[in-house]
Amino acid sequence: MLRVADEIGYRPDNAARLLARGRSRTLGVMFTAHQTFHADLLEGIYGEAERLGYGVLLSATAPGRSEAKAVESLLGHRCEAVILLGTDASVTELDALGGRTVAVAVGRRVPGARVDSVHTAESKGIRQAMDHLVELGHRRILHIDGGRGPGSAERRRAYRAAMRRHGLEDLARVVTGDHTERSGIETGRALLAERDSGLPLPTAVLAGNDRCAMGLLMALARSGLEVPRDLSVVGYDDSHLSHLMPIGLTTVRQDAVLMAEHAVRFAVERLEGGRVEPREAVLDPKLVVRGTTAPPPEPRRLVPEADRRVGDDAAGHGRVLVGRPGDRHGGPAGPRRGLGQRRRRVLFVADLPRNVDPGVFQGRRERESEDRELRRVGMRCGDLRPAAGQARGLWWYGQERLPVGRGAEAPLPCLSTNQLRP
Repeated sequence: MLRVADEIGYRPDNAARLLARGRSRTLGVMFTAHQTFHADLLEGIYGEAERLGYGVLLSATAPGRSEAKAVESLLGHRCEAVILLGTDASVTELDALGGRTVAVAVGRRVPGARVDSVHTAESKGIRQAMDHLVELGHRRILHIDGGRGPGSAERRRAYRAAMRRHGLEDLARVVTGDHTERSGIETGRALLAERDSGLPLPTAVLAGNDRCAMGLLMALARSGLEVPRDLSVVGYDDSHLSHLMPIGLTTVRQDAVLMAEHAVRFAVERLEGGRVEPREAVLDPKLVVRGTTAPPPEPRRLVPEADRRVGDDAAGHGRVLVGRPGDRHGGPAGPRRGLGQRRRRVLFVADLPRNVDPGVFQGRRERESEDRELRRVGMRCGDLRPAAGQARGLWWYGQERLPVGRGAEAPLPCLSTNQLRP
């Protein structure tokens, strides 16, 4: 009989055999088709389920196919338990599902629901990313949040808390988004439009996840900006795509395999051990530093040719002088030299970013050219602050010696140094 079965290609129907025993030994997994991190989780789920003697049945959410429909499909195929990857369902909906079957939510907290949960300590991961950026010297750090996506609320709160902790609360900015590439692309386009209107770019962006970060990188690359030279980007997940880019993405790593193993074990323990009380596994994240973060654009001083001739700055760097039209300094007025004989100003020395064209500030050009060059790199004159070690000092304007001070906090006009001499 066995020989005949082999000849005709007969294979036993394990599903029918298990159903005859009252068990399917199948775990249903709901996932999002285009979510790259879910693919990493699925690899771990298959391995652990097979080790424990269970099969896996998948059901995807997609545009036009809701989570509820995906879950009902799994239950209709007699799955003994369901594992929900990145569910957006409310706590009430999850609690109702937990009353019907064994359920595990992966990627978010579900306090008060009758389901197990496995997630990363979101606040710890964001804190690591923010500390990294601040240590590099970043201050204008923008966060693209994930909307209603799993973990988004915790990441948003952690970002704001980190900005407060570093004394940057006034610079905090959250842009509403989601966990897709489109969200990153749209945010990138909006930031570039702001730059073109004269507003400064942030020096770093903390994206809601890796997909959002990749969309932002695409938008920046198309505009000609270089990462991390012009702007640093950090993702969240450490999905497999973050390794495949020409420039590796700095991101917060969630251990997909460990999360998957916990989810499968939680489901199996409920099925075989009769456990009723929900459990929660909180795993530690880890910042993975790659090629998309660096210090913000380093200031590059822009000096007049006269300064170079005397060898004050062999590296060819320089400074720009900034002042307020209403400020005055006593003493005789010098000759008319760019600043205007009747409109003397108190000035300070400010550094500019490395990507500013020095020629704009060294030739006899109109102030509009200088303003336009600053706007090109996402700056305004009001963003300029005294150069390190230059809070005090003296510079000549014509025949007049001007003290270098810190200037005003309000936006200031830029003044070329091409006719000033030390």
